[in-house]
Order: sequence, then structure tokens, then C-alpha cells
Amino acid sequence: MLRNVWCPPCLWVRLQPLVYLTVLTHAVVWPGGWDQPHVASEVCQLGIARELVQVRTGHNIGRETARGILVEGTDEAIALEMEEVFRFMVSEQAERMMKRCEEVRELVKEDMERGDSHKNMLALGAL
Repeated sequence: MLRNVWCPPCLWVRLQPLVYLTVLTHAVVWPGGWDQPHVASEVCQLGIARELVQVRTGHNIGRETARGILVEGTDEAIALEMEEVFRFMVSEQAERMMKRCEEVRELVKEDMERGDSHKNMLALGAL
């Protein structure tokens, strides 16, 4: 059963509140432009999301991602990737991903309670 699986444009400003509020237990991310591929890579490395890479277009076709996945961008590659990702989301591995999301949620809560991010931004602004 798919529970709380979300496929957002991968903006951290949208993902962080969902992680914090226990809305997001794991995600499929589909990054667009700007910082979204970087954010997608980060949340995948955190172990709380799977990224759709075959949907990339333009100069990405024929290139490898930072994780070594070749972007083909064909209809067949997109269909195969989506099947693989959604099979993953109902597997035992997805259960581990949900547990990891709970761990990350606690880290985000601790950081927000301490206010370290805010303090660091103030220090950066003082430079």
C-alpha cells in the first residue's frame, strides 16, 4: 500500500515543513531547475526519497547524474523507472525509508528548537 508518497517539485522550502509535520514519510522527487536537482540529491542521500531522473530533458540526456545514473530520457526509460520506483515504494526497503524519515524528522525538530540555522544565517549576514 502506498502511504504518504509525494512527488513534489523538489524545493527544500516545501519538503522541510512536510518532514517536520509528519506529513511526509517518504517521497518520490521530480526535480526541475534551479536548486531542485541538488535538493533531490540531498534528500536521496538522506535516505528519505527516490528521485525520478529519466524525466530530465535538454542537456541532461546522455549524461550521468552525480550518483552515476545515465539519463536516457526515452519514453521506455521513463516507464521502466516509474515501475521500479513504485515497486520500491511498496517494498521492505520503503519501510526502512519511512523509519529513516522519522530519524531525519527528529534531527530537523532538534535543529529548529535550537535555532542553529537561524544563528548561522545571522552570523553569515554579519560578515
